[in-house]
Amino acid sequence: MNLNLTLIIEVLSFLLFVYIFTKYIYRPISTILEKRAKMVKEKIESAEQMEQNAREKLTNIEKRLANLEDEISDIRAKAIKEAVEIKEEIIANAKQEAERIIVRAQERAELESRKVYNQLRDEIMELALQLVEIILKREVKKEDHYNYIKEKVQELKL
Repeated sequence: MNLNLTLIIEVLSFLLFVYIFTKYIYRPISTILEKRAKMVKEKIESAEQMEQNAREKLTNIEKRLANLEDEISDIRAKAIKEAVEIKEEIIANAKQEAERIIVRAQERAELESRKVYNQLRDEIMELALQLVEIILKREVKKEDHYNYIKEKVQELKL
């Protein structure tokens, strides 16, 4: 009888332990772990969304680059056409004046080309900074890295 009473007390103690453990330890820990898993999942989804946005921006910039190359070709073609027309017109008046106008037209075409190139380079640098920000998950100051990226672009030109 003593053995049965001890067994009943041990079983009841164990059940009380399981109840207390479940209520005060397991459920709070389980809740915390579920919240943490949800937070990690949300961060992963956010990162995936940011990556998708960056890819879309990159695609848009690549399309714009293709369009800009066509525009550069058109600008050069128009500038050459203008230069030829001006040259023919001025040759009738004076050779010296024709050479001066051709040089000016070529400089203008070169200036437009540089302007378009600089705009494109700035956009690419900004996209690169955005990608670096996404990768590093911290703020990257444009002023701090602009010179570094500019140097690397210059190296690539060489």
